[in-house]
Amino acid sequence: MRNYSDDEITRAVEDLLHDIDLGAQPFIDSSKVEDLARAMLDTAQYEKAERVVDYGMKLYPTFSELKLLKASAIIGQETRLDEAKLLLDELEVTLANNEEFNEQKGWFLFSLGDREKALFYFEKCLQIVTDYKDSADTYVLFDIGERLNEENLYEEALVYLKAYNRLEPNTDECLFNIAYAQSNLNMLDESIETYKKLLDIDPFFDSAWFNLGLVYTVKSEYEEALNALQMVISITPTYAEAYFNIGNVQKTLGDRLEAINSYTEYISLCDDDVAPDVYALIGDCWQGLGNFDFAERFANLCIEKDPSNITGMYLLSDVYMSQEKFAEAMNLFKAILKLDPDDAFVLYSIAFCNLRQGRFATARRYANKAIDIDHEMVSAWIVYFRSMSDQALPPKDRQSEAMCAISLAQYITDNQKSLCSDYEEIDSIKFLIGFANYLEGIGKKNDRKRKDGLTMLAQIAQNAPSVFQIGLAEPTIQFLTSRDDIIEIMDRFNIKL
Repeated sequence: MRNYSDDEITRAVEDLLHDIDLGAQPFIDSSKVEDLARAMLDTAQYEKAERVVDYGMKLYPTFSELKLLKASAIIGQETRLDEAKLLLDELEVTLANNEEFNEQKGWFLFSLGDREKALFYFEKCLQIVTDYKDSADTYVLFDIGERLNEENLYEEALVYLKAYNRLEPNTDECLFNIAYAQSNLNMLDESIETYKKLLDIDPFFDSAWFNLGLVYTVKSEYEEALNALQMVISITPTYAEAYFNIGNVQKTLGDRLEAINSYTEYISLCDDDVAPDVYALIGDCWQGLGNFDFAERFANLCIEKDPSNITGMYLLSDVYMSQEKFAEAMNLFKAILKLDPDDAFVLYSIAFCNLRQGRFATARRYANKAIDIDHEMVSAWIVYFRSMSDQALPPKDRQSEAMCAISLAQYITDNQKSLCSDYEEIDSIKFLIGFANYLEGIGKKNDRKRKDGLTMLAQIAQNAPSVFQIGLAEPTIQFLTSRDDIIEIMDRFNIKL
């Protein structure tokens, strides 16, 4: 990395530009102009870089390095590319084998949308730096890698970042960018190791701890994620996004009160710049705690701040369903469906509302639409089968969730052969057959049947954990989560509702 003191450079640039604005003509040697301009380019302050270079070129009009820096500043602004081209064409005669020239030629072509040619020039930079590593500016490799990261070209970025790391080992910003690229390429273990290596060098690098926490979260290693994110706020207590992600992890772990506190701290640090979804997340925590009044308040707060916020509308609909206000919930879900007609969860939710209101044919139709979009939507399968099993129950029994669950299990058992034949590859059907066998084993005190059901459920928990999780969260089957043998499966495969 280049050894610039941010405060010193910023102050020098501001002083120079201030003097120029006042009409002064301060003397500044060419190397100082170059240093100031490079510092502005490295921090993407392209307009300031160009102003510094323009003044330098008045003093040193034939200095080719300054012309190259001016081209860099113009390309960075992504404007006046014709002017940049003229400068590059002029310089190509003498700088064709210069690594900085080839980098800027690459970014010029990148700005024109010619990615293939741009990468050709970047590769030429790599070759020049490799061949002349003792005299070439190795920093261009880092700069290319960092900017390719910003363009989401992570695989290409790694080539240059790793090359730079070989020449300038263990530079913190380079390791940070390598780890970032690795995480975006789903090289999660490699990313963790790189972040750890970086944090051994600089244990107070808060953004590295933050990103490490995110990688652990993606891997569902929640305790490690919490530890990393807690390190962020111990280093920088005002790091708002860390509190937000701590809240997300706590919510995932079922620590809803702690999550509410973390989200609230996030809001307090954000001032007025708070994403409305955060209020919906707080409301969802309150709903999980059984406080529907607070849940409704926060859902409405989310919608008040953003009337088309789907997360808030989802939450309010869910609160209505929890209070068995199915007509109100269905109206909201239909409003969401207008925004996204292919939302399988919304289709399932409308199906469930119709089911609870005794509209079995309509429930079946919406559930079938959801299944067509997502064959593994276990909740939609439950409503689809219940639209037939509930209809067979006496009207008085339809109000009993226990009777509806028993009737569903019996329907699945009665049709198990055809279900296995027609849907043998669908994990949601295997889950429901496991549920039916388990419940039948309990009801008929058939321990073998119960164990067969548990075995099937455990296999789904291992091979398709989202199906197992969503299935148990569906209101018809949720009562199973209080049973010790189901809890054991959830603990074994680290599944939380």
